[in-house]
Amino acid sequence: MTNDVKLAGSNIVEISPDKINDSLERLQPSLAIIDATHISASDLQQYRDISSATNFVGICTCVLPPTIRNQFDALYSIYEPAESFYKIMRDALSGSSKQSDRQTELTQREKEIVIGIVKGLSNKELASDMHVSVNTVMTHRRNIASKLQIHSAAGLTIYAIVSKLVTLDDVKSSIN
Repeated sequence: MTNDVKLAGSNIVEISPDKINDSLERLQPSLAIIDATHISASDLQQYRDISSATNFVGICTCVLPPTIRNQFDALYSIYEPAESFYKIMRDALSGSSKQSDRQTELTQREKEIVIGIVKGLSNKELASDMHVSVNTVMTHRRNIASKLQIHSAAGLTIYAIVSKLVTLDDVKSSIN
């Protein structure tokens, strides 16, 4: 069953999972917000095939594998401030949030920060080692979290291993 709600001149429709395909085909929405933690990459690709003009925004509560993360036009983590959600929605509705347009590649400095986090260094230690301020380190960390949608040291550790920024031996040695 769907529930229609009127908001600022736009129709917001909640669709039950068993009716998504039919609703996408019938409504051809400009924006679809999906719980990213409960969808497969193949399901999302199927939705795109049905409604290619739709921007798909994922709401996530955990680290997502790249195969799913890269399928969305934009992602919002519930751990981000509400202002980020509003910006993502505005961008998605204006069509400017396509994944290909977004900068998701880490800079060399951001990669150094990730490696430091994996080694267990604090913001203060990272700042000292890199000869920057703690505020600069915190800004890099925010940018990393925004780009990767990873908000924990454990998630960054997995990312660093998969991306070959560190080896498993590096991680083991930082634990000892």
